[in-house]
Amino acid sequence: MQNRFAGGAFGGALQTSGSINGGVAFHVTATTPVELLLKAVDHISSRHAVMRAVALLELEQLARDHPQLRRTVCHILNAYLDLQRRPDVAEQRVRRVARAVLCRVGRLAAPPGT
Repeated sequence: MQNRFAGGAFGGALQTSGSINGGVAFHVTATTPVELLLKAVDHISSRHAVMRAVALLELEQLARDHPQLRRTVCHILNAYLDLQRRPDVAEQRVRRVARAVLCRVGRLAAPPGT
């Protein structure tokens, strides 16, 4: 699997190609923050826990890099946590990641002094 993040932390350009769990191929090329946001949301719906966790972390990075998206990212994370998924071990781990990301992004989105 090959990952390349260009410019800044994720820098507005994400190119990922490879496979997860023996054969599920994916490829992402996005250049604007909104495109990255849409791809991350798309990957949240993956049936693979690893893809969902990576998408949640990508949302966190987007919120760090683009303050105008922080509230939207918080809404997406809350919606994800409201979903009823089967409570297997992998999903419990992804939900822990989602809660941790929501806490960190929520702190970023809060007005100063709160």
